[in-house]
Amino acid sequence: MASTQSTDLGQLPTAKQTVHVGEISLSETAMNTLMNKALFNFEGSPIRQVNTTIGEPHLQLSLQVKPEIFGIPLFWLPAKLSGPLLISNDKQHLEFTPTEVRMFGLSMLPLIDYAGLKLSSFIKIEEAAVKLHDNTIQIALGSALPPLQLSTELRAIKTVMRSPIGPYLQVHVGTLPVEKIGEIYNAMELLPLGLWMKTPEFTALGMRTGPTLGHVYNDPRKERLIIDLAQYPDLVATATLRLPKTERVWVSMPGHRTNYLQNKSERHRHKNQTHQVPDHHQ
Repeated sequence: MASTQSTDLGQLPTAKQTVHVGEISLSETAMNTLMNKALFNFEGSPIRQVNTTIGEPHLQLSLQVKPEIFGIPLFWLPAKLSGPLLISNDKQHLEFTPTEVRMFGLSMLPLIDYAGLKLSSFIKIEEAAVKLHDNTIQIALGSALPPLQLSTELRAIKTVMRSPIGPYLQVHVGTLPVEKIGEIYNAMELLPLGLWMKTPEFTALGMRTGPTLGHVYNDPRKERLIIDLAQYPDLVATATLRLPKTERVWVSMPGHRTNYLQNKSERHRHKNQTHQVPDHHQ
């Protein structure tokens, strides 16, 4: 459940959203996409080809790394990093601090520690969404999931080992007190799945709807969807109707032409049954 200053569905999901209650699930596939397509996909990145294995309590990353010595880049080398994924003290970052780094089957951290060095002595990462400080990789999750821009706090992270999608990391986020979040989760059990969002107003059906609590995603409806445009007589001329392929939409129009328009709409729907348009919200 989030709030945004966006006034048009077309601005979502790129508009900044304040998430009051929510959770982010990251499977191994999602982690690989996040690492390879977003976090380490910058020019000159010293990390590539990340493959994630989710365990409990540790996360393992198999990857290729290009370290540098005295500012001189070396070759791409295979490496494995293992360690816990935790939430930072400022509740804005995920922190991965490897407890084991292996290259060519050898444990490298004892050698690095013995020399009084850190991983950041060999690898430079200083991006908006991901940084390497000493031995810790910091991920700013709110800006690391393009095109989403989330303003929230990371509250808890747990590992789910058994699920239909395989192991995944469940990150709870929110800005409300813990007890309030619990109340909202209980209430949300009765609501359709999706993202509930409060906005100043939505543009929907060609009309400005005013302050709105909008549901961005919903399961297909079983009940009839009825749109009564008689409530908006001054907007009928510019209203745009999108008829979803799998649903019947009944439109009630004001004035003496109601029956004609309903019949015309019905014939149009049968004629264009293969035309599919997303159902944004109800």
